[in-house]
Amino acid sequence: TNYDVIVSDYNMNNGNGLFLLEKLNESKMEVPFILVSGHANTKIAIQFANLHVFKILEKPASPLELISSVQEAVKFSYNLKLNKKHIV
Repeated sequence: TNYDVIVSDYNMNNGNGLFLLEKLNESKMEVPFILVSGHANTKIAIQFANLHVFKILEKPASPLELISSVQEAVKFSYNLKLNKKHIV
């Protein structure tokens, strides 16, 4: 399955966004990952930066900020896929 972007909360019932991003990286799935968190601190930000998170949004994120971030991520994803086609 192909995704253009994944938006995830940090806290979830069965884990957290960090665990999800780690699993995506292990699967070699290249998709922009946007984290939304009300608990973003420097430690969490560094952990996600090391896992190549596309963007971290602080709750409460405005609808405009979320839409803008998703649009940026989709453009990035499209360009990534386009570049891969030209390389192959």
